[in-house]
Amino acid sequence: MTLERWLDEADRVLVAAGAGLAAGYDYSDTERFAELFPVLHEKGLSARYQLIGLPLPPRLLWGYWSVHVNDIRFGEGPNPVTRGCGNWSVPVTTSY
Repeated sequence: MTLERWLDEADRVLVAAGAGLAAGYDYSDTERFAELFPVLHEKGLSARYQLIGLPLPPRLLWGYWSVHVNDIRFGEGPNPVTRGCGNWSVPVTTSY
């Protein structure tokens, strides 16, 4: 069964996104990661999600967080992935 057919035949579809994507940030964006974190990229990392729970030396950890927070707070805006989603919210009806 194809995804398109599955969606067409489904009564309901639940779309969920983590806080990063919901806020407009793609933690798997390898190009942006290489641009913002060249030292971490040189060490073999390629995306922000790889840093979740990764023990880094304090200098790298604080360097990552300072750039990451600055990008989220003052960056260019939502990721194209989020802009492409549009408004997917629909009223939810529950029946038991």
